[in-house]
Amino acid sequence: MRIWGNHDDAWQYADSVRRHLEPVYGNLPLRVHESLRLIVREGEAELGTLFLLHGHQGDAINDRWAKVTRFFVRYFWRTFQRLTGISLNTPATSWDLRKRYNQAMYAWTKQKSKLILIAGHTHTPVFKSQTQATQIAAAIEALESAAPEREADPEGVSLLLAQREWVLAQDQPPPQLEADVPLTKPSYFNTGCCCFADGDITGLEIAQGQIRLIRWPDKVRKPKPYILAEAALRDVLQAC
Repeated sequence: MRIWGNHDDAWQYADSVRRHLEPVYGNLPLRVHESLRLIVREGEAELGTLFLLHGHQGDAINDRWAKVTRFFVRYFWRTFQRLTGISLNTPATSWDLRKRYNQAMYAWTKQKSKLILIAGHTHTPVFKSQTQATQIAAAIEALESAAPEREADPEGVSLLLAQREWVLAQDQPPPQLEADVPLTKPSYFNTGCCCFADGDITGLEIAQGQIRLIRWPDKVRKPKPYILAEAALRDVLQAC
């Protein structure tokens, strides 16, 4: 199932799909969706809904004003960028804009019941409404505040601190760890990026009743997935 976004919104038009995509795929009737609504069932019981979309729908410049901005970028901004080297702030490069975008998407899902929104667009992974840096910070706090009878794991804390610094280093300037609005409901997920500056790829995988945030390659740089976060899909929908 293919979903179109702000970078390939030509596929929202059936005529463009028919002329350019169908010959590549063997002239089969094709439809590229703006979004997908998937009902999750366990036997006869309906557990909830997965709502999948590219995510630019929460970004007015790339949604409502897309035709205007596309014209400006194509005929004016691209030339200006090449001459000056100045980069336009977008959800992919601006932490502040990305944070506001995440909060907007989360605020919409918070009003829904038993619904998980899965988007992309910002190039930053989000799992259960938390960025990876925030998840690591919570894990560090849990280790450091271990009960006296179970001493904190200094090696584990050191590894998590190193991992957090690596995550924060992907942004220039480094982002804040916490959002202005607490994101407590695990209803918003973001697939992340394919690929980061160092070649890593992130994505979301749903299989065997689990939803996982995956990174390629693994820790030893082999072409295998490494699980960054994992949860039972049933539990997440119940919490929503």
